Amino acid sequence: SLHVGGVERGVLDLCAARPATSAVASAGGPLEASLGTAAKRWSTLARRDPLSVLLINPLVISTWTRRLSVDVLHAHSRALGVSAAIARRLCRTLGLRRVRYVYTWHGYYDTSSPLKRLWYAALLAADGLIFPSAALRDAVR
Repeated sequence: SLHVGGVERGVLDLCAARPATSAVASAGGPLEASLGTAAKRWSTLARRDPLSVLLINPLVISTWTRRLSVDVLHAHSRALGVSAAIARRLCRTLGLRRVRYVYTWHGYYDTSSPLKRLWYAALLAADGLIFPSAALRDAVR
């Protein structure tokens, strides 16, 4: 969602720098109005329940990826990261080989259960991973 923070500021800056090629999917928030006409956007990804993360969000993301000719899916939250990973697979299944998926890893996450390890495998399968520090990168890899 577009609340106050460094991630959100980065999204707004990217959209301002590349308005013709930016599209934002979020749950909305106070900074959504700041996008103005700087980006195409849709705000339908507010739900984080398993059905939404594993099915509904990926279908929405892949549909908009095709409609808007999106080349890069960049996720910042774990739930939307998993949704983006599934959407990328859907896009590639439909012949959109150009679609890439990037995930920004924001913290140390618990990987004690097999289910959580499977969840994080989707994040680690990104075409690109961004870490805010070398220490976090080393801990994750």
